[in-house]
Amino acid sequence: ETFGITPIEAMAAGLPVISSDWDGYRDTVRNGQDGFLIPTLMPPPGYGLDLAARYAFGIDNYDMYIGNISNFVSVDFRSLTHAFDQLINNDQLRIDMAKSAIKRVSCEYDWSKVIMQYQDLWKNLDAIRTNSSSYNYKWSARLDPFFAFESYPTNTISNQSKIILVENSLEMTFLKLNKISSLFIVNYSKYTMPEKDFSIQLLTKINEKSTTVVLLKEYFAEASETYLIRSLLWLSKFNIIEIKKSKV
Repeated sequence: ETFGITPIEAMAAGLPVISSDWDGYRDTVRNGQDGFLIPTLMPPPGYGLDLAARYAFGIDNYDMYIGNISNFVSVDFRSLTHAFDQLINNDQLRIDMAKSAIKRVSCEYDWSKVIMQYQDLWKNLDAIRTNSSSYNYKWSARLDPFFAFESYPTNTISNQSKIILVENSLEMTFLKLNKISSLFIVNYSKYTMPEKDFSIQLLTKINEKSTTVVLLKEYFAEASETYLIRSLLWLSKFNIIEIKKSKV
């Protein structure tokens, strides 16, 4: 989403919103005022060229292309759980956020306000088009999606990111992996799923001690870096591991 009208509609209906901290959503929902924005994580640019190529060459249709990309984007489950807990158990917070949401929509997103902004945008775009001496068109389907969406997430995974298991037991972690992998809503995109044997090796190594991405790169040096990074994001997507932002 570059904007996302669903949160606006919810706010107009007097609902506090729980949304991902993702591009346009963070421009509409004010964290802690109208609802909660949940931090997101994605690979940095350079890790999605094959996904773009599969779409460009017609191997994947648009829906599958978007589905493949989404399997490498995760939300912070701890923050998500905390947001639900806050709203479920605090009546006054729900009321205050609902009032704030209604006021924000009426002041900022009513059509009487929006249409003038659209008119200014059209004039600006027309001026750019008519004054441009040349126009170099680039086919967007060829772009690495993690380059195209680079500014969308809260964070991107890095060498210093810390990796831990969500469950305290490796056995429980494997059971969780098997259960999640068996779901059609997950395994429809087999191209993005890490191999089971590799996932087991990766999770076993993570279980040994708190580790970082750079240490995993060294240990799994024979594996493709893209495959390793995307495997970590996939496991994070389904709350099997937690990827923590490094403290600078």
